[in-house]
Amino acid sequence: MEERWRRYFLKWAESEIFDEKVRKTHERVATSNCKNPALLFSGGKDSTVGLHIALQHYPDLLVFHYDYTYNIPREIEREIIRNAKTLGVRNLFVEKEKARIPDDRGFFASVYRFLRENNVDCVFSCLRAEESSKRKTLIREGKPFQGVRNIHIIYDWTWRDVWAYIVSNKLPYLRVYEKYAEVEGWDKARFTAFFSPDLDFLGKSNVDGILMWKWKNILGGGRD
Repeated sequence: MEERWRRYFLKWAESEIFDEKVRKTHERVATSNCKNPALLFSGGKDSTVGLHIALQHYPDLLVFHYDYTYNIPREIEREIIRNAKTLGVRNLFVEKEKARIPDDRGFFASVYRFLRENNVDCVFSCLRAEESSKRKTLIREGKPFQGVRNIHIIYDWTWRDVWAYIVSNKLPYLRVYEKYAEVEGWDKARFTAFFSPDLDFLGKSNVDGILMWKWKNILGGGRD
């Protein structure tokens, strides 16, 4: 991260607005009254922040990660796992996608199976309302995962809050964000399933196609 941006985020981390966001998030987790909670960890910046906070209240937190096997560079997937362990995750569950084309049905089927098999009574989600109108609606409706409580712990955070927390706490984050920030800016740098047709309207697959061209066309992508 460029020094000027690092200083900017550190300055924001000193603000009262930021302190209040962090305080409220800790309160949401602390008062959740969960007996066996889990957190869905994508490896992106939002779930990194949520995970770091949740682990302070639930050190043995169950953490579920979905590996988009054929649609994410293996180097990035390995970095996700390293970051989770660096953050202090003790109970990490990884499910590999079997389809070559990203499919939300496979993801949700895996999540539901994980919740059932581990008797999870609440899920800490890291969606932010700022990200999209669809996410804002999901957060507002507060739908459970097949009867399991779904608690959106950082729903009111902004991109600035997220990066301020990461920088001020010296948390690990995916290096690919540096590439995306150079092209789109730190406010728009997002980590999602690469080459996902669901995000074409954002131009996301076009940016992926440029930044990940070597992996997709020369290295072949997919499994190790």
